[in-house]
Amino acid sequence: PVGSYYNACFNSDMTKMYAPETDGTLYEVSLLDGSLLRSLDLGVADSNTYNCAVAPDDKTVFLTDYNEGTQDAGGDPVTAPGAIHAVDLATFELGTSYSFDAVAHTVTMNFFNSCSAYVGGYRGNAQVFDDPSSCNPSLPNTGVDTGADAAIGGLAASAIAFGAVIVLVYRRRAY
Repeated sequence: PVGSYYNACFNSDMTKMYAPETDGTLYEVSLLDGSLLRSLDLGVADSNTYNCAVAPDDKTVFLTDYNEGTQDAGGDPVTAPGAIHAVDLATFELGTSYSFDAVAHTVTMNFFNSCSAYVGGYRGNAQVFDDPSSCNPSLPNTGVDTGADAAIGGLAASAIAFGAVIVLVYRRRAY
């Protein structure tokens, strides 16, 4: 799409590009054929979504919001909470927004492992962000109680060991 962009980001297999336009629209573009797949109006005019980063699990794209924070009389950013906004890639809907007390005017975001990213501000200050959706994954409920399984297995092993001792004692007395 034609527009004004500071940056773009890509999914892990490099088949999709996410381009946050400074007017507050996020575009998902196929890199296979160049087609526009989806667009999302973030609902904030002049949001200045400066940068984006796709979570390593490809479930979320995070957008840094340059306008979050305050400016001094000369228009330079001063220390104030910056923000990033999460977009769920399954539904392509705006999700949770996160505030950063130590980062004014969030401009960069880079994941350095499977769930944590550095979020950098205009003045060079940075803060670590831990993505709650990938840092604390919920395990599926399989209906199996592993505590009970372990207890039953322990009892069975004890019974086998006890039986072996009885057999050895019995054989020893027989001789």
